[in-house]
Amino acid sequence: MVFNAVEILALILSVVVILKLVVLAIKPNWLFDLSKKWFSNVKAFQVVIFILGGVMLYYLLQTLSIVQIMAAGAFVAALYTLLLAPYTKKLMKLFKTKTIVRDNWLAFVIWLDFHCGY
Repeated sequence: MVFNAVEILALILSVVVILKLVVLAIKPNWLFDLSKKWFSNVKAFQVVIFILGGVMLYYLLQTLSIVQIMAAGAFVAALYTLLLAPYTKKLMKLFKTKTIVRDNWLAFVIWLDFHCGY
Protein backbone atom coordinates (compact mmCIF):
# COMPACT_ATOMS: atom_id res chain seq x y z
CA MET A 1 0.00 0.00 0.00
CA VAL A 2 1.39 3.39 -1.02
CA PHE A 3 0.49 6.48 1.01
CA ASN A 4 0.38 9.99 -0.41
CA ALA A 5 1.86 12.96 1.49
CA VAL A 6 -1.40 13.89 3.22
CA GLU A 7 -1.94 10.33 4.43
CA ILE A 8 1.64 10.16 5.74
CA LEU A 9 1.17 13.44 7.65
CA ALA A 10 -2.12 12.14 9.09
CA LEU A 11 -0.44 8.89 10.12
CA ILE A 12 2.41 10.75 11.83
CA LEU A 13 -0.08 12.96 13.67
CA SER A 14 -2.12 9.93 14.76
CA VAL A 15 0.94 8.13 16.12
CA VAL A 16 2.15 11.26 17.95
CA VAL A 17 -1.28 11.84 19.52
CA ILE A 18 -1.56 8.23 20.67
CA LEU A 19 1.97 8.30 22.13
CA LYS A 20 1.25 11.60 23.85
CA LEU A 21 -1.96 10.28 25.41
CA VAL A 22 -0.18 7.13 26.63
CA VAL A 23 2.67 9.17 28.13
CA LEU A 24 0.18 11.59 29.75
CA ALA A 25 -1.65 8.64 31.31
CA ILE A 26 1.50 6.91 32.55
CA LYS A 27 4.08 9.62 33.23
CA PRO A 28 2.70 13.16 32.77
CA ASN A 29 5.60 14.88 34.53
CA TRP A 30 8.05 13.48 31.97
CA LEU A 31 6.07 15.08 29.15
CA PHE A 32 5.92 18.43 30.95
CA ASP A 33 9.67 18.31 31.64
CA LEU A 34 10.30 17.58 27.96
CA SER A 35 8.08 20.52 26.99
CA LYS A 36 10.04 22.82 29.30
CA LYS A 37 13.26 21.79 27.54
CA TRP A 38 11.79 22.38 24.09
CA PHE A 39 10.42 25.77 25.04
CA SER A 40 13.57 26.87 26.91
CA ASN A 41 14.83 28.46 23.68
CA VAL A 42 11.69 29.97 22.16
CA LYS A 43 13.39 31.44 19.07
CA ALA A 44 15.02 28.13 18.12
CA PHE A 45 11.72 26.33 18.72
CA GLN A 46 9.92 28.82 16.47
CA VAL A 47 12.49 28.32 13.71
CA VAL A 48 12.09 24.53 13.87
CA ILE A 49 8.29 24.78 13.82
CA PHE A 50 8.44 27.31 10.96
CA ILE A 51 10.57 24.91 8.89
CA LEU A 52 8.36 21.91 9.72
CA GLY A 53 5.28 23.95 8.87
CA GLY A 54 6.78 24.97 5.54
CA VAL A 55 7.62 21.37 4.66
CA MET A 56 4.12 20.22 5.65
CA LEU A 57 2.53 23.04 3.64
CA TYR A 58 4.59 22.09 0.60
CA TYR A 59 3.40 18.48 0.73
CA LEU A 60 -0.19 19.43 1.53
CA LEU A 61 -0.29 21.72 -1.49
CA GLN A 62 0.60 18.73 -3.67
CA THR A 63 -2.83 17.27 -2.89
CA LEU A 64 -5.04 20.02 -1.44
CA SER A 65 -5.86 23.59 -2.36
CA ILE A 66 -4.94 26.43 -0.03
CA VAL A 67 -8.66 26.96 0.63
CA GLN A 68 -8.99 23.35 1.84
CA ILE A 69 -5.90 23.75 4.02
CA MET A 70 -7.26 26.97 5.55
CA ALA A 71 -10.63 25.28 6.21
CA ALA A 72 -8.84 22.44 7.99
CA GLY A 73 -6.87 25.07 9.93
CA ALA A 74 -10.15 26.66 11.04
CA PHE A 75 -11.29 23.27 12.30
CA VAL A 76 -8.03 22.77 14.21
CA ALA A 77 -8.33 26.29 15.67
CA ALA A 78 -11.82 25.37 16.93
CA LEU A 79 -10.41 22.23 18.56
CA TYR A 80 -7.63 24.22 20.25
CA THR A 81 -10.15 26.79 21.43
CA LEU A 82 -12.19 23.97 22.97
CA LEU A 83 -9.05 22.59 24.61
CA LEU A 84 -7.90 25.94 26.01
CA ALA A 85 -11.32 27.31 27.04
CA PRO A 86 -11.06 26.12 30.67
CA TYR A 87 -7.81 28.09 31.03
CA THR A 88 -9.05 31.39 29.56
CA LYS A 89 -8.63 33.50 32.71
CA LYS A 90 -5.10 32.23 33.30
CA LEU A 91 -4.09 32.67 29.65
CA MET A 92 -5.45 36.21 29.41
CA LYS A 93 -3.23 37.22 32.32
CA LEU A 94 -0.19 36.04 30.34
CA PHE A 95 -0.80 38.26 27.31
CA LYS A 96 0.43 41.83 27.21
CA THR A 97 -1.62 43.78 24.69
CA LYS A 98 1.27 46.15 23.93
CA THR A 99 3.64 43.38 22.82
CA ILE A 100 1.38 40.69 21.36
CA VAL A 101 1.99 41.76 17.74
CA ARG A 102 5.73 42.22 18.26
CA ASP A 103 6.05 38.85 19.98
CA ASN A 104 4.06 37.02 17.29
CA TRP A 105 4.81 39.03 14.15
CA LEU A 106 5.90 36.07 12.01
CA ALA A 107 2.69 34.13 12.62
CA PHE A 108 0.63 37.26 11.87
CA VAL A 109 2.52 37.91 8.61
CA ILE A 110 1.99 34.33 7.45
CA TRP A 111 -1.67 34.43 8.45
CA LEU A 112 -2.22 37.73 6.63
CA ASP A 113 -0.38 36.50 3.54
CA PHE A 114 -2.73 33.53 3.22
CA HIS A 115 -5.88 35.52 3.92
CA CYS A 116 -5.16 38.58 1.80
CA GLY A 117 -4.70 36.48 -1.31
CA TYR A 118 -8.23 35.05 -1.15
